[in-house]
Amino acid sequence: AMSPNGQWMVSGDVNGAIRIWGAKGDHVQKNEFKLWDGAVKDASFSGDSTRIVAAGDGKEVRAVALIADTGSRTGEVAGHTKQINSISFRSQRPFRVATGGEDTLVAFHEGPPFKFKRSQQEHSNFVNSVRYSPDGEWVVSGGADSKLCLYTGKDGDLAKEFAKPEGMSGSIW
Repeated sequence: AMSPNGQWMVSGDVNGAIRIWGAKGDHVQKNEFKLWDGAVKDASFSGDSTRIVAAGDGKEVRAVALIADTGSRTGEVAGHTKQINSISFRSQRPFRVATGGEDTLVAFHEGPPFKFKRSQQEHSNFVNSVRYSPDGEWVVSGGADSKLCLYTGKDGDLAKEFAKPEGMSGSIW
């Protein structure tokens, strides 16, 4: 993921670590933080580029929020019973995080520290991607069931469901 200020990138690996890299110049690695045992599947920066949320396949912890400069954890993001495939940070106040996982749930959290607020189970298969719109008004989720779901960014209410168009043989979300 790219930081909103364009200065940093974050990557995750199969061993549960994230790395923060400079996006300009020689792309030097700034930090590395071990989060858990298991793959990091996704990460997202806060709007001011100072915080990161990361999600994946940890055994007890599946998602965390942390300070980008120090790696200090500002909370764990709960609400899923299986691997979390995607995480997205709402940059407007009040801050929110949306997650999507292999338990077919899209979960919404408020913070920091990020506390579980609610979940939605509109998908019938893995949720592969969740993203907040740049203005924070909407969240979209895409799943292995070939559906897109649109939620309100503030409360996580389902606004619309988009089914796979007839005749479409594949999908990319």
